[in-house]
Amino acid sequence: MSILNWFNKPKWQSPNEQVRMTAIQSSQDSELMAQLPTIVHQDSSTKVQITALNKMTDHASINEVLKNHPHKKIQSIARKKLISWFVTDDHADQKSFLDQITDKELIKSIAQDAINISCRKQAIAQINQQGFLGDLLANESDSELQLLILEKLNQKSTLLRLLDKNRIKNKQLKKLIEQKLANNDENQVAEKAIELCLKLEAVVHRKNNDQIDLEQVTEQWTKIEVTVPDNIKMRYRGAYEAARMILDPMHRSQFLEHQKHQRAITKINDITTASNQPESQSLLTLQNFIEELAELDQQQLTEIEIKRLNNLQESLFEKRNNLKSEQKIPSKVFNIVDQINLDLNQPIAEPQQLQKYKQQWQKATKHVKQSEAFSQLTEQFQQLCLTLAKKIEDSAESRDQAANKAISLIDEATQLIESGQLSKAKSITNQIAKNKRLAGYSHPIIKKHKYQLDQVWNQLKELRAVPRHRGQAP
Repeated sequence: MSILNWFNKPKWQSPNEQVRMTAIQSSQDSELMAQLPTIVHQDSSTKVQITALNKMTDHASINEVLKNHPHKKIQSIARKKLISWFVTDDHADQKSFLDQITDKELIKSIAQDAINISCRKQAIAQINQQGFLGDLLANESDSELQLLILEKLNQKSTLLRLLDKNRIKNKQLKKLIEQKLANNDENQVAEKAIELCLKLEAVVHRKNNDQIDLEQVTEQWTKIEVTVPDNIKMRYRGAYEAARMILDPMHRSQFLEHQKHQRAITKINDITTASNQPESQSLLTLQNFIEELAELDQQQLTEIEIKRLNNLQESLFEKRNNLKSEQKIPSKVFNIVDQINLDLNQPIAEPQQLQKYKQQWQKATKHVKQSEAFSQLTEQFQQLCLTLAKKIEDSAESRDQAANKAISLIDEATQLIESGQLSKAKSITNQIAKNKRLAGYSHPIIKKHKYQLDQVWNQLKELRAVPRHRGQAP
């Protein structure tokens, strides 16, 4: 810069604050007008900044001051200038310019007082503050804007406040608010119901490791159930039953027992119906029916149901006996099949059983003539033998455990017998006998300790034979 230009610097660049302010107020110099945003942000004097801001007419630059200036007073002046533009002028650029505005207070003022209805709609769409929206609705006369504001209102207390204070004079608007309150209540009920469903489903899907209180969930559900939609009711019932199955062992046990009972009844009904059909009168079919009934757990059945089951079994046996007489198949053959089915329903199978049944089968069928029925029965026997072999293999560990348990109880039983505690000794001896049966009398461990096991039983018999004094505890 030349010395001449230095001495001819414009007054708005003067070191004197008052000179700068006066120059900015009075000058229309193009260079000054272009530098106004810089002056607002960089001048050392707040008064000069305010003077420059008041001179500014470019709304984008004013908005930048509102967004970025560090002093709230300057921001407030910039906000007021923009508010004044929206509430006193209806300009085509305002709607697109509104997209650049982020200041919440400015947006509220535009929503409340702007001349351009489109700008008001756009501003209202950006507001979620329920208290402000309530006040805005109470003072709004435009029906279109009323509906827009009401749509944004979802806070129950705000809607009730509008009605309670009789702030809404428009009867139609009052009715809409009342309807919205009713809808909100329904939505809140649905949301609460879904929340309970999700809580239960989290248990089912193992996403909730915390134990939830089913009684508390039931209590909460009972309060809202009447107004809950049917589809959510169905979802809740399914989730509740599934969660209860996981959290309530007693209910789970009862449910499984009930299911087992239902399956047994269904099986009895199905076989009763099928066994009376002409196509079900073959020997193989009847034998299959007999085996299926033998597998049923009768503990869940009532006396009437057991009687019905027994009658059905007798009917099937009679039909089978008639057919086997016609086919000239000995009863022993069927007895072997029936006995294998009974053994398969026992908790443990012993290795010698398989060889025993094969020998019995070979002897019983030695003179039986080949026929279709006998071929089917033979195939069935072979399949049962495979199943029994698998059961023997699977129960080997259980037999070993039972044998070891029986041996481990010998010392305890002996001590109780020697101390004369007959009742406790009998209890332990019964446990030994039970485990011997489970292991099988031919189990190697049982055979190895046969002498010790027999000694326990003999000592117990001797103790029982000893007379006790009157009043002595057994």
